[in-house]
Amino acid sequence: MVLDQQSHGLVTWLTQRQPDSPLGSIAPPSALVEPVDDDNVRWFGPSAREWAARIGTDDVAGARRSVMAAVRGLFLETGILLAGVSDVDIVDSLGSAEWTTARSEIQADSTRFSQWIEHRGWGLRTDLLRFVCRWESADYALRRVESTVFAIALPVGQEVSLPPGGDGWGAWVSVDRDEAAKQIADPDGPASSIEPGAAWPGNADPSGAAMENTAAKSSAAKNAAPWSEAVAPPIQAVMEEVNHARGLVAFMSQPRAWSHGRMELIHRMVGGFEWGLKLVTDHPPEQRRDT
Repeated sequence: MVLDQQSHGLVTWLTQRQPDSPLGSIAPPSALVEPVDDDNVRWFGPSAREWAARIGTDDVAGARRSVMAAVRGLFLETGILLAGVSDVDIVDSLGSAEWTTARSEIQADSTRFSQWIEHRGWGLRTDLLRFVCRWESADYALRRVESTVFAIALPVGQEVSLPPGGDGWGAWVSVDRDEAAKQIADPDGPASSIEPGAAWPGNADPSGAAMENTAAKSSAAKNAAPWSEAVAPPIQAVMEEVNHARGLVAFMSQPRAWSHGRMELIHRMVGGFEWGLKLVTDHPPEQRRDT
């Protein structure tokens, strides 16, 4: 997640995803872990073993891949590059044609991300990433994924830009639920082209019948349904955690609020049999709660 403290409040960059994306049709920048994420590259910040401890896994190699994929995907999808010549330096001026060409070539696998970084004498600034959480898709989902979520503050001197040649959209959206819902539900806003009920794959139950999200059921707000259909519950939960922090600096420096979440299929009787989804998060004993 890319976060920025703007004049009207804390915002995050959300983009349009593919209809079958497990993250929802509106989600932060992301990337699948690929073989190239095993490449050697100069590295600033916590070691792979330290990252594994932060993420809460014994799989050190897997933790390193997750960090590599996060940095690589961030560059491809937003143009933001967490790299520099030292642990106190970060590159800027990423709007040139050279950078656009590099993003296209890396995306097309004609250039390896690690080699491109090494050729310029840079190292990855992994210390600028903040681990937020991991979450798993529901057991019944046809496409099971486990996502590792990181957050960054928009680096000084860099700007967000859409992928070269892309026909999607991206927008800075408030981390406040009510404000975000208004933006998403705006007729001219980012969700205007998304078909209701089909925006997030998690809205479909195992039988293929329409499934309502529990967040939409429990909210009487006019714009709640478009928001909950377009944005996956785990992303909503993370945005809520960000909103509860006292500013960007406070969020980036505070201990993680929850380390692991999973989507669970639940049911209840309310004038008939209804399906729903619930995000269950793992907290320390004194903080454990459901979101």
